[in-house]
Amino acid sequence: MNSPMVPLRSRHFVLLLMFGAGATLWSGCAGRIARIKDESLTKSAVEATRPVSSTPSDYRAYVAFLRATDLDRVGETKQAEKWLKKAIDYDPGSPTLQLRYGSILAEQQKLDKALEATRTAIAMDPADYEARLQLGDLLQIDSQFDAAEKAYRDAIALAPEREEAYLDLAYLYRVEDDPEQGLQVLEKLRELNGTLSVRPTLLEAALYKDLDKRVEAEAAFLFVLDEYPELRVAQKALFDLYLLDGDLEAAARRLEAVYAERPWMDWIPRALIELYARLGDVEAINRHLRAR
Repeated sequence: MNSPMVPLRSRHFVLLLMFGAGATLWSGCAGRIARIKDESLTKSAVEATRPVSSTPSDYRAYVAFLRATDLDRVGETKQAEKWLKKAIDYDPGSPTLQLRYGSILAEQQKLDKALEATRTAIAMDPADYEARLQLGDLLQIDSQFDAAEKAYRDAIALAPEREEAYLDLAYLYRVEDDPEQGLQVLEKLRELNGTLSVRPTLLEAALYKDLDKRVEAEAAFLFVLDEYPELRVAQKALFDLYLLDGDLEAAARRLEAVYAERPWMDWIPRALIELYARLGDVEAINRHLRAR
């Protein structure tokens, strides 16, 4: 039986929008929903979909599970919790239901119960990778950083080829103000896969930025933008990197140099026009407007 689609945990992209190690989040589900205290970000902006790995074996539980998933999609988390509890009553041995139940409880900030449900899921299925990730997330929220680290490392041991646990662990070290350790985790992932994909590269750039290694941070952001020039997360992060010292003229010079090397990046003229407007350089503004 194919499973329904549920939210994907995708907070790393969103956290990088904010570039703050202390960003507050609640995450959940055998997908997981990022919730960040930033009024400019909505739930719909940080969700994607993927299938869960397994479904309840009891048909009545499966129907209740579907109902809970639909309710959660429209923000009815309390009702979703009730339907998941009903599903568990029908199929008490399902680790999938326990994990999903834990995520719904986490969305309502019922942390103790969420941890209990997640640990129950792990006890039922010790090889469940997603459950280890969810446990690490909840422990991190509860400031149990050592325990969260262990949960992420347990997930890595279960599936060393998958990147999510490395991302979680590297981000945890960022929260703990240990960017060097975070970089070591990402380097291990690079050694395994030969390269880093977009999300770990963005996190790597953020860690370099934390260490004030601006050349390395710039190189990482440009690596991403060379592949995905319209990725606004990376555009904004690179722009902010150039503005760290508040030197608008230096930032404009660096952006001009990048644009000369990468003329297809049409977001750069817009950023330059913004900089030149703040500098009052009408000639430079007109030059870029004429070129568009």
